[in-house]
Amino acid sequence: MKFIFIFLGVAYLLLFLIRWLLSFTYYKRGQAHIADFPEELFTVVQPILSGDPRLESDLRANLQQTEAVEFYWLIDQSDTEAQRVADQICQEASFAQRIRVFLIEDVPQGINPKSYKIEQVVEELTRPYLIVLDDDSVIDFSKMGELTAYLGQEVILTGIPYNQERSNFWSKLVAAFVNGNSFITYFTMAEVEANHSINGMFYILPVELAKDQGLFTAIKDYLCDDLAVADFLRSKGVSIIQTRVTCNVRTTIKDVKQYLLQMKRWLLFSSIYLKEHLDWKVFCLIGLPSFLPLPGLILSLIFRVALSSSSLKLTGIQGSLDAPLSTKHSNQSLTLG
Repeated sequence: MKFIFIFLGVAYLLLFLIRWLLSFTYYKRGQAHIADFPEELFTVVQPILSGDPRLESDLRANLQQTEAVEFYWLIDQSDTEAQRVADQICQEASFAQRIRVFLIEDVPQGINPKSYKIEQVVEELTRPYLIVLDDDSVIDFSKMGELTAYLGQEVILTGIPYNQERSNFWSKLVAAFVNGNSFITYFTMAEVEANHSINGMFYILPVELAKDQGLFTAIKDYLCDDLAVADFLRSKGVSIIQTRVTCNVRTTIKDVKQYLLQMKRWLLFSSIYLKEHLDWKVFCLIGLPSFLPLPGLILSLIFRVALSSSSLKLTGIQGSLDAPLSTKHSNQSLTLG
């Protein structure tokens, strides 16, 4: 039993070291370009939904880092709180001139809300590049100069997520999950040329590519829109480029119910991804490290149950040995009395 625990521990640490080295190699090999980020070429499209207390500050954070980037905000007609936040931000003239607010009708049943909303405004885009960004995500625009190396190419670019939300226990758990997996997953798979998906919170592609391929119309029936985007474009011969541009995802998780729903969504994505893209690279670098702790946990529980059972048996045997002696002493006491 001890040998098995040692073997599992060494195997897990070895895989972790390999993944870390691959990730670090990919990160160092492609340092961000020193060219300036051409803001006037990009439009950020954000489907917005109220409910997160950080909504206004997150939206402002992206605006405050830029001067010429255009923003399209897609809001449900029934979401009055999101509309109020948008109106509040648009009171500042420097922001208002770069923001277009679209009020979208209610999403039909069975349709992916994010894909549906973006589909409604694709034809309105006039700049050459589209940045799809979640409303709880903040891009580090100081690193966007790396994108200049891919201008003019039909590729889809994706960033690297991290999470700094620390407002409560459940948000910290989500942050730990994101930060513990993103770097050694996205960069590792990019280094071995097995990056089959994108970070759906933040990705960039040419507008004409999205229009010509009818991208968001084609994928609006799919639950996992980020995986659907990647699969659809890869089927058309479009390459996925993993950039080193970071994106701070600051989702506030209020309680255990919201935490479980969030984890359920991510685990669903993982299960679909492994089912559709499982090969030896994915198995060794994603699947195996994820499931390797499970045998150790099961063996640990079995060992504890067996140990508890043995202790109970020993206690029972000891009790049966002591019983006659106690009876004998009791009889002697009665006789002396």
